Parts: sequence; structure tokens; C-alpha cells
Amino acid sequence: MSENQKEVEGAGEENFAELLEKSLPKRERMEEGQKVEARIVKISQEWAFLDLGGKGEGYVDRKELCDEAGNLKVREGDLVQAYFLSSRNNEMLFTVKLGTGPAGHAQLEDAWRNGVPVQGSVVKEIKGGFEVKIAGGAEQAAGAQARDLTVTVRPARPDGMAKAFRVVLLCETPDQQRLGLQGFPRLGADDAALFTYTTPTEVTFWMGSVSYPIDIIFISPDMTVSAVYSHCLPGQDTRYPSRRPISWVIETAAGSGIRPGDAVAIRGARPSGNRVGAGR
Repeated sequence: MSENQKEVEGAGEENFAELLEKSLPKRERMEEGQKVEARIVKISQEWAFLDLGGKGEGYVDRKELCDEAGNLKVREGDLVQAYFLSSRNNEMLFTVKLGTGPAGHAQLEDAWRNGVPVQGSVVKEIKGGFEVKIAGGAEQAAGAQARDLTVTVRPARPDGMAKAFRVVLLCETPDQQRLGLQGFPRLGADDAALFTYTTPTEVTFWMGSVSYPIDIIFISPDMTVSAVYSHCLPGQDTRYPSRRPISWVIETAAGSGIRPGDAVAIRGARPSGNRVGAGR
């Protein structure tokens, strides 16, 4: 065999290897906290193994799938929802429990966006808020559910467009107002936190441990915007005073476009059924 023939054959082998690699499905890289729905293919004494389809295979600690008495709550063939924790030696570890870190945050955000009540208890007061212990498998809401509330802001300028915000956090008590968005998942463009005061009150807000930029909007008793602090940044000790008595405050993701003088309408019912506010 000539040297030229060897070179041609060698090149052919490389091309075949490249083609084979390209033909194989590429495993999707998973992020910590990413949610998946997977089927349990096998349960051993320590682990439950998951079929992730094109994403590969994963495993969950068997103890997470047992009740308090140690009895399995699932069986092989069942579908479960799990959250990715880490990858080691091409093996992907998942959790189905509400925990800490990225997976725990992802589960809480998923519950919030889907209106699922989550129960917890205040362990202690800490700087900038409270430490809350989340109970797994909770069935009762911790605090007021606000998903039926909306805030509509109509610009004072004639060419402006009205914008509606879905209230995802309702703060009525002093403790709720002191905590605010601290520890709360990042707001979407159409989400808002609503602070209500039974009597017009002069207040001062600050960022505390809120981890993303927001707009703070103060609303007068006549349902007009009295002051706006735009793009308030995390990690700063800046104080944001209302400078006059207000009846409501809303916090939105930064860039809401709301201006002083805009008209506000608040619609919806608390869990008790009474109206939250009126509108103009």
C-alpha cells in the first residue's frame, strides 16, 4: 500500500468519525434549578433513576420520594417533576424537594407564577427582613394571595398608553411592608408589588436586600402618581421618601415608564372579598 493510499484512508476514517459524532444527539446543557418532567425507570435501595429523553439520564435520592414513614410514594413508570442540582461524571443529580440554593429559588418562583400557595413560618428577624422556613408540601397560603389584583396606570399625557400590572405581592401589614420584595423572585415586566395604607401616610422606602433594579411609585389618596423613583439599584443604602402622605405604593421592574401625574386604578378583591381600591 502506498503512502498516498494510507493518507487517503486515514482521512476517510477521520471524516467517518466526524460524521458519526455529528449524527449523535447532543446532550442539552442544564442549568442549576432547571425544571424537568421525567419518568422513573428504576428504583434501587438508594436512588431513583430518571429518563430525561434527549437530555440523558438522571437520578434522585430515594428518600425524597418517601413519606414520613419511609414508604415510597411513587413507583417505576411514574412521571415526576424534578429540579437539576449538579452533574458529576456525566451523571445528573436532581431533587424533588423544596430546598435552598438555585433549585429552591426556582421551585418558589414556579409556585409563585402558577398561584400555588406556599406555607412557611418566620424563624427570626434579620437585618433587612425575616428568615422564613418553607414547609415542604404546604397546602395553605402564607399571607394574602394577590393574583386577582390589578393596577392600571393611565398616562397624563394624551399620547400615552395605559398599562396594567398584575399584583403578585400584596403588603398590608407593617411586617409585610418592611419585608417588601426582599427575597421575592424577580418581577416580570407586567408584575407589581402593592403596598396599601389605611390612612394617608408619609413613608420612606429603601432597597434592602432586593437583588434586581425596580421602580418605586408613590400614589396619592386622589389616585394620582405623586412621585416616582426609577431604576433603583440593588446594594445601595439610598432612601426614597414620599415627601407627602400617600395611600398606596407600587414597585415594578425597572423601566415602567410611569410618571408623576399619571392616573391609577386598583381593581380586585382580597381573600376576604372586600375591594382593595377604586379608580379614576
